[in-house]
Amino acid sequence: MATLFKHRKGAEAMGPDGSMTLGGHLKELRNRVVFCAVLYAVAFLGFLAVADQLINVLTAMASGAFEFISIDPQEKLIQYFRVALIAALILLRRVLRGRISLRLQYALWLLVAVRLLLPISLPNPM
Repeated sequence: MATLFKHRKGAEAMGPDGSMTLGGHLKELRNRVVFCAVLYAVAFLGFLAVADQLINVLTAMASGAFEFISIDPQEKLIQYFRVALIAALILLRRVLRGRISLRLQYALWLLVAVRLLLPISLPNPM
């Protein structure tokens, strides 16, 4: 099975039949989770820097059918974060094609679809 990481000698306790111990599996899981989190954070920050241009492109594609209106001061910031998060997810889907199971891909897209289709937000505690 192809992995994203190079195995270091002695990093996991391998048995003579090639099986890993529980500690070895946990180390491998930790390494993969950290790698994915760092990659997603870098992609998110990159898209956050150009979120304004992405929003302009998306509204231009809609040919003036709608306009973003910000009533509260934080709405514009939340809009930038949402666009950057979805763009980072799309980019990582292309980069990690074939390395993420289909079940996880569908679960992630289900979360995005639910959030886009249900305009429910948490109440403001103020």
